[in-house]
Amino acid sequence: MKSIINLIKLTLPVLVLSVHTATAQKLPNKQDVSVFAPSNIKIDGKTTEWNDTFKAYNNATDTYYTLANDDKNLYLVVRAKYRNIIDKILRGSVTLSVSPTTDKKDPKSVSVTYPVLYPEVGVLTNAYARKHNEQEESKGAPVNTASLNELYAARQKVIIVKGIDGITDEEMPIYNTEGIKTGAFFDDKLNYTFELAIPLKHLKLPDSSPFSYHIKVNEQPTVKRTGGGGSIDVPPPMMATDMVSTDFWGEYTLAKR
Repeated sequence: MKSIINLIKLTLPVLVLSVHTATAQKLPNKQDVSVFAPSNIKIDGKTTEWNDTFKAYNNATDTYYTLANDDKNLYLVVRAKYRNIIDKILRGSVTLSVSPTTDKKDPKSVSVTYPVLYPEVGVLTNAYARKHNEQEESKGAPVNTASLNELYAARQKVIIVKGIDGITDEEMPIYNTEGIKTGAFFDDKLNYTFELAIPLKHLKLPDSSPFSYHIKVNEQPTVKRTGGGGSIDVPPPMMATDMVSTDFWGEYTLAKR
């Protein structure tokens, strides 16, 4: 009996990973459809209005995502499920760049980087790690993430915006007068989801022809601490393969109502 129980313990994580992999394989690597955003959309990291579904799973970044629009905004919804990818996003942020053409080098591209959690990101990643350990100890049972979400909310204060006419300060408050909105949420399975809304007026996109977008999970910025011998680089507590940026390009055409 003991050997059977041990076999189940060894097999269960593989089965869970297999289910996740099978689900991801049903989705395209890049979104291949235009999506008109739900009328009840709320930028809070909760995907109820999206029926908790996504239009693509990108293998380069190991994230689910949906790009959508309505008459006023372009939206990006991203979900990460793996611990190392979530940790990487919290430390390094995600940058969405949008160009008005399909030219990847278009100088008129606009980019928004989120989340920007430094200098106290370690407090948040440590809290996330503790919740992840709690989940493992409970054999994957749902965990209470209220305190984690409160901690996150207290530290998400700015975004980085580049390429918008008239905006010279790249560091912008998350609550701003330009209409750019962000929101994120850890659910009880410790999935991390964030949403981003950018007013179309800032992007100057074509009405009925495709344009390019670029999604990049950035590497962690170099952290320096000053000691008696001067400043030294402090490597992050993650695998070397998770320290490099990952990205992909896609094309999208604005959806019509």
